[in-house]
Amino acid sequence: MLVCVIADFNDFVRVHGYDFNQGGNYPQLLQSLGSTGFEASKLSDAIKIVNQMVCSDSLLPDCCIS
Repeated sequence: MLVCVIADFNDFVRVHGYDFNQGGNYPQLLQSLGSTGFEASKLSDAIKIVNQMVCSDSLLPDCCIS
């Protein structure tokens, strides 16, 4: 059986890496992992979840990296 699948490419994140010409901006570097590739995007998702868990237990609301 042959199945034709039509993908809506508007739902995908454009793949690109961090621009190291910006210097060492660690929050932006971690955010850029979400668009670097499959493994990095999963790492980015995990980092966001850990940050949410840390911030939910924290007394300081500004502790999170968005």
